[in-house]
Amino acid sequence: MKSIVCLFLAFITLNLHAELTIANSHTVDSTGSLFRGREPKKLVSELPSIGITDVIIFKNDTRGEVGKEIQALESLGITSHHIPFRWKEYSSVQLACEQLIDAMTIMRDRREDGGKVFFHCTAGEDRTGTLAGLFRMMDEGLDRDTVFKEEMCERGFSDGNEHKPYYVTNAIQKELTPIFIAMARQIDKGYLSLQNLDKKVCKTLKVYPTKLNCGR
Repeated sequence: MKSIVCLFLAFITLNLHAELTIANSHTVDSTGSLFRGREPKKLVSELPSIGITDVIIFKNDTRGEVGKEIQALESLGITSHHIPFRWKEYSSVQLACEQLIDAMTIMRDRREDGGKVFFHCTAGEDRTGTLAGLFRMMDEGLDRDTVFKEEMCERGFSDGNEHKPYYVTNAIQKELTPIFIAMARQIDKGYLSLQNLDKKVCKTLKVYPTKLNCGR
């Protein structure tokens, strides 16, 4: 019996200190309940080791990869939430805004319920970075430029990754960055908060060309 107890305690200790090796992964809140990262693929089995209860797949399916991940998560007892957010060529700004709010609502609600959420796109840089940046603005009261530099650029958003092809950074600059700025503006004005994730702001969301970039 004593040996069984020792093994159980060792298992708990190992899990308390477990870390993800999934690329670009780290916590995005002070409670350690929300994690971002790259598409986990074969490393999906790491998620239970840190107590992940839910995964937000924040990307459109291009090769059947989303279905495979959902099956893998189901086998691990993890709840999946697929939000087909694109990295370019949005059908509408309103839809993109609503999808971001859907993801942040799940993050907020699961954390309040005591769960842990891992969210990702493909590279874990642009779409994932936008989601992390907006959430941290509301969660920590950080300003737009701080989250853009420290959370987004530092984790490879747009030209924050110097190895990213120009056609990708150009599309992000023209389409996704303006959406981030427009939603950040709604947060600054108090129209959008963790207590009020109302999609009504999406109906009149205005986006404009911007020069905001990581400068790398």
